[in-house]
Amino acid sequence: MAYEFETENTATFKFTKSTMTQSTLTLAGINSSVSSAQTIVNGIQRMLWITDQVGSYEPTDGTRTVKQDVIDNS
Repeated sequence: MAYEFETENTATFKFTKSTMTQSTLTLAGINSSVSSAQTIVNGIQRMLWITDQVGSYEPTDGTRTVKQDVIDNS
């Protein structure tokens, strides 16, 4: 048997809010194949700018979670 990991196309990105409340914002549907954190953060900050929340979240407090499924490649 040969098992391999297969990376899903979408990931989640979670920010911790830059206030005393420590609330979080989790975004689904983030491209999991983009290797540049700068590209991901720039896109999210543009979206946050539209909602007047760009200063509320710190990019270095972000975590992208990429899921990988185990597949049988035999």
